[in-house]
Amino acid sequence: MARRVRDQRFDFRGALNVAFTSDAIDQTEFSVGRNVRRGLYAGLETRGSTRRVHGSALASGSPVNGLYQWRPVSGRQVVAIAGGNLYYQNEGDPEFTEVSASFSETAQVSFSPYIIGGNPALYIADGTLYRWDGTTVEEVSGAPAATQVQVYKKRMFALDGSTTVYWSRVDDPTDWASPNGGQSNVEVYDSDPLTALGVTGSSLLLAKKNTIARFTGTSAQNIRVDQNTEGVSPNVGSITPWMIPMDEALFFISDRGPFIATESGVQPVGMKVEPIFDAAELGRFDEASLVFNRYRREVVCHLPGAGAYAFDTRTGGWYGEWEYSGQFGVASSCRYELDDGKESILLGGDDGYVREGDSRDGSARDDRLADGSRGVPVEMELYFDNVFFGDPSAVKLMNGANQHFGLDLGNAGRPQIVVESDLAGDTSSQQVVSGGPGVKQYAVNFGGYGRRMSVWVKDNSGEVIRLHGWTLSARVSGRNL
Repeated sequence: MARRVRDQRFDFRGALNVAFTSDAIDQTEFSVGRNVRRGLYAGLETRGSTRRVHGSALASGSPVNGLYQWRPVSGRQVVAIAGGNLYYQNEGDPEFTEVSASFSETAQVSFSPYIIGGNPALYIADGTLYRWDGTTVEEVSGAPAATQVQVYKKRMFALDGSTTVYWSRVDDPTDWASPNGGQSNVEVYDSDPLTALGVTGSSLLLAKKNTIARFTGTSAQNIRVDQNTEGVSPNVGSITPWMIPMDEALFFISDRGPFIATESGVQPVGMKVEPIFDAAELGRFDEASLVFNRYRREVVCHLPGAGAYAFDTRTGGWYGEWEYSGQFGVASSCRYELDDGKESILLGGDDGYVREGDSRDGSARDDRLADGSRGVPVEMELYFDNVFFGDPSAVKLMNGANQHFGLDLGNAGRPQIVVESDLAGDTSSQQVVSGGPGVKQYAVNFGGYGRRMSVWVKDNSGEVIRLHGWTLSARVSGRNL
């Protein structure tokens, strides 16, 4: 006599897992999450739209190789570097204003704001150190050939692509000369150059590609650089120029994959996505762009030749690949504070456009214009290849009844749900049409039989849809097929 079995899933916190076989991954995990992220409070959803924040391309369509939002004397301002010039957009401006300059047209750009005597300035490094006050840009005379800058305990710190870290006078990033400024050679077991720096806790972390040292102190009497076994890590470092602050730690990418660092050590966070990083072009990771989306609690990693992936800092799960519908590539990125105080992200495109990277209007369209029109629908795909009903050896018969998906399809979502079988290439497919916003139980009718089932959820409606769970029912056959 046949018995009934069920596969019920309402928890997807395990997220993307491409490192394990379908027999080993958990029911909270999935194997493909194209253009998918964790819902803010529950389920899985299509990532939101990307939208241009201006109408005309910068620098005749040259890549935006530097991007930063800061607060000058009043309001917010977005600064972009493209085609060797600086562009700025004040709060409320529909377009960017060009300022002629001599920035690199190819180097990634590092930014660090600093306030002296109530006067804010933005320091910009691309192999030369510049000062921007919101209207005028000038080169900082006597500064190192800085490629990266970071403020730590009232000093500006800089790297120049060598083994040396430089620091400025306290409260004055324009004075780098000794004895007010200084420098230290971070070299013990190797002569590899420093690649990245970041502040966490009470320390400044200095990364090479295989090590991370710790810098502490405020004066010439107590400055100290702890390295190797006394440092943060003697054998893991950063292969990108970025160590991204997230919550209480720094996120970075090593040649072993993604890690987080604190003052006390490093911890790997990419076991389930190791094949993605192993297959990536490590020689191009100095072109990578990393940004923390504070509102979503996720670090978005744009990896050259490997696409974009999001690391959720609350659950430790990974989501992606994110593709921008073939409309543009990402050359730079930064945090972006909105008028309501909540945060999104900005993406600097390889086509001269700056885009908001996480629009929250409920749409899922790439490259929308500044007025919100047009855009290419985001194609989302979810794939679960471990629907075994508890026993991958038994033949299950899906008789069409008692199949339900918990979905929020917004106003116009229309996902295609496909169940595939390992026997006779059996496939059953059904499109679900929105019954209005809000989570609803949608009944679907799947037939067919098999031992190892898999489920696809696909949508390209241009609407953010959310999967909250499902209940699938089958009968276990007594036949030995």
